Amino acid sequence: MTRAILIVGGYGDVGGLLAAELVAAGHSVVVAGRNEDKARTMAASLGDLAGWCRVDVDDADMVAAALDGVAAAIGCIDQRDCHLLRGAVERGLVYVDVTAGRQFIEAGLALMPEACSTGARVLLGAGLTPGLINVMARACADAVGAAREVHTHGLFSAGDVYGRAALRFMLAAIPEPYPITDNGASRLVRCYDASKKVDFSKSVGARRVWRFAYPDQFFYPRTLGAHTSVSWFSLDPPWVGRLNAVMVGLGGRFFLRSRRVREGALRMFEAVGSRYQGQDALSFAVEVSGPEGTARATVSGHGEGPGTAISAALMFRTIWDGQSVPAGVWLPEQVIDVGDFFPAMSARGWHVEVGRT
Repeated sequence: MTRAILIVGGYGDVGGLLAAELVAAGHSVVVAGRNEDKARTMAASLGDLAGWCRVDVDDADMVAAALDGVAAAIGCIDQRDCHLLRGAVERGLVYVDVTAGRQFIEAGLALMPEACSTGARVLLGAGLTPGLINVMARACADAVGAAREVHTHGLFSAGDVYGRAALRFMLAAIPEPYPITDNGASRLVRCYDASKKVDFSKSVGARRVWRFAYPDQFFYPRTLGAHTSVSWFSLDPPWVGRLNAVMVGLGGRFFLRSRRVREGALRMFEAVGSRYQGQDALSFAVEVSGPEGTARATVSGHGEGPGTAISAALMFRTIWDGQSVPAGVWLPEQVIDVGDFFPAMSARGWHVEVGRT
């Protein structure tokens, strides 16, 4: 489908919702992935504006064939070798990606010179976290003149529907040390090695959160000039978050180094989630301190998958339509306009509140 948008992973939990969002907005899409039957079925459910093709993102030749003739591409699947990202940059395409891996984002940012040369416009981390939460951090930084200290907090529901890739990412992050920027210096920490209480939206109140390796924190020193940047995480109901912290403290960090143990933990989490099925509320709170004080931004919504799809679709439209976005490889806080993005998210049930404290 000439001039269509290729969505790799387009029949997954997020990709399928994103494809439906773009078709509803009048875009032609090509649903792509390894499973031919799932791609064909999803395309058929979307109607005349959707086609399909089989693509394995680890096969460079298949990726190149899928990119020929399309106007843009969206990645909704983990990429081990970045063939899709590199192919889009080489062709000067619009490319948006929702995956959250730090190494993938770093590899994409390294392609900035080539993207500027070919005219490619690339946005990485276009979901919720990273994604929406990055734009909230930008809004807070603007409110206080600059960002000296950035803390982002995510509260997710155990009863929500999560893709297995997202759950595997979280479980794999727990055993490994990771660097944070603290007062201008880098130091190694671990998931769940510190906690605090934080206020989310008025309807949610205060929750205990634990330090976690979400990727947005790694880039605020570069994009916002932050001297301190830390991400925090928790789960509702509160007993699930506390149980996770206790299990990690009792040796879970060591055992989760085993892939077999991580798969067992994944199945256990899914079993707990089934008990709370339908409870899919989530909230973010961002606090940024700067030369003019401290600003807070909060948002609550329902459904991690639908929220990611909505955020990615709106960000894609900004990159696709916005000639003010120059060629290059960007993160949301660098190019997404708060004045346009927040009202659009609010219209879809994700109302962001920003204020000075």
